Amino acid sequence: MVFGLSDTVVTILVYLIFIIFCIVVVYAKEYLHNDLKNFDIEAFLPKDEYFYLKQIFYLVMSVLLLIGFLALFLLPKSDLTIWGIDVIVAIIAIIYVIGKKPWRFVLALLLLPCGSILLVMGIELPYILYILHYIGAFAIVGLFIQRFLTYTRDNNLGFTAILFIGILAISFGVTLCFEKATFLDSLVMISNAFTSNGYTVLGNSSGGKLASILLVWGGYLLSGVGTATLCAAIVNSSFRKKFKEQKDEVAFLKEKIVRADEKNDILLNEIKELKDLIKNKE
Repeated sequence: MVFGLSDTVVTILVYLIFIIFCIVVVYAKEYLHNDLKNFDIEAFLPKDEYFYLKQIFYLVMSVLLLIGFLALFLLPKSDLTIWGIDVIVAIIAIIYVIGKKPWRFVLALLLLPCGSILLVMGIELPYILYILHYIGAFAIVGLFIQRFLTYTRDNNLGFTAILFIGILAISFGVTLCFEKATFLDSLVMISNAFTSNGYTVLGNSSGGKLASILLVWGGYLLSGVGTATLCAAIVNSSFRKKFKEQKDEVAFLKEKIVRADEKNDILLNEIKELKDLIKNKE
């Protein structure tokens, strides 16, 4: 029992809360559609950095949804971190995919992470509900991969993001298996190793470890923004210098043209005077 309620009542309440959440998200997205469409992301991030992060988003969501599926069969149910991450990832995926079209709403309902939330509460659902949840997850993975390929092709981007995510995913699997680390500790270790802070766990509590991950990847993101901004400043400075040189060259050529026109006018006047003189003599 949870909060003095039976497991059945708690399960029904959790599903009702998430169904209401889905309905609210549908109308919130519709209400904020124009504001989100006109939101100027370049005021916060360089354009190239935004393109790269959007690629990373599609791939990271795909990988995390797949990890959640594998965790159902491979990781101990006592590791609550993976179920907490599954809840967060599922909510993000629901917000992304949900809409008024029937297939979108059904997909969002399949993605409801009620099983993971109830598992954290100590209530285990029949496996068929987990399977339905991950059928929705696989459908979303396919959608994210298709969006990644389309977005990459339409914006003439490279596939470096796949290499980046691939390195992290392989490193995570190796750490999880050979270091006998928990899911959260593995995330902390590969995050620290990737950003050159050492192959170790920083933080003693779960909250401290999550803060460590947030700070590590937040710093990685800001360093990318700083690098992109610096590159843009250098390129702009170079273009401004070249533009000034070309502007000076154009001004010089215009001056030469004006002088040539003045000389032509003088020559034309002299020719006219000669013609008049010859005509008078005749």
